[in-house]
Formats: sequence, structure tokens, C-alpha cells
Amino acid sequence: MGARVSLDALLEPTKEQVLSIKKQLDEAEIANQHMALCHASGEAFHNISPFTLRDLRRYDANKLIEKIGESKTVIPSKKNRKKQQHYDKHLYKERHLIECFFSQVKAVPTSIAILLDLH
Repeated sequence: MGARVSLDALLEPTKEQVLSIKKQLDEAEIANQHMALCHASGEAFHNISPFTLRDLRRYDANKLIEKIGESKTVIPSKKNRKKQQHYDKHLYKERHLIECFFSQVKAVPTSIAILLDLH
């Protein structure tokens, strides 16, 4: 379990289903959508952004930054990028902690299953 899995990669297989359910719920004007969307994602959380990390990597970063607008950059630029983007180091550390936490939480059921198989 040494490999880190990003939340985006974890949610990518159910992305289309979650977006489809979200659209249906919006059309039915249902306000409390959280549980239904979590059920669709198969996790205790969901992502309703139309973007995926894989899609974002295909765009030219400067054009993407212009489209996003005044949001904060949380991930540092690659070292070989000609124009480095300023990023919030504090938020980056917090984001990293959250990803590590979910990675550990995801490993708990597997660890329990292994322990139960040993006894």
C-alpha cells in the first residue's frame, strides 16, 4: 500500500455516473444531494467538477489558468516550467495531509481483512 492514490484517480471510474445523477437531481430540484452522490461514487465523498486531473493535464497551463481566473494555485509548478506559478505553500501542505489521510483510511478495510484472515 505504499503507492499514493490521488482522490481524483480514486473517483474517476464513477465520474460519469455521479455527473449523471447530479444532473437528474438538479432537474428534479432536489436540494440535499450529498448522500445520493456519495452512493453513486461508492465512497464517503464525491466530485461533481466537470474536470478530471487527466483532462486538465492536456490543456496548456497558461490558458487553463486564464479560464479558472482568480483562484489560488495550491500545487507547485513543475521545475522545468518557464514561468513558475506562485502557490500557497500552507494550503499545499494541508492538501497533502488530507490526501495522505484518505490514503490511510482507504487501507484500513484491507488491513482488517488481512488480520481476520490470519486468525
